[in-house]
Amino acid sequence: MAICNAQNPTYSSNAVLDTLLYHANTPYVDKSWEMFQIGTESLPIGCSIGITARKNLTDSFANINSSLSEVSTAYTELQDIFIEGFMGRQLQLRLSFTSNVTSRAKVRFIGLSGIVNYLI
Repeated sequence: MAICNAQNPTYSSNAVLDTLLYHANTPYVDKSWEMFQIGTESLPIGCSIGITARKNLTDSFANINSSLSEVSTAYTELQDIFIEGFMGRQLQLRLSFTSNVTSRAKVRFIGLSGIVNYLI
């Protein structure tokens, strides 16, 4: 979020974006969610994007990967993260942005992939 002070905007240090529910056009079938992809403009130094998710409208969000659950490497524009342990009909993502005073992370796209489990 930018707040303009005369000429130069000042950015808040934290922001959260909750996505809509993803169900891959099959809302009543279980899926094994496998890959999360995020595209950003070149990530500024001191900025990061944390990624958590919840499945099937459960109450709590959890990390999608035990060892990599945020994009924080400066100048990153594309990051693939394997999703661990999320199987269900729907998935909701939460992106938690941490910015510095003069710049912020800018998301260009997010994507999910998985396998539909018709027999489960």
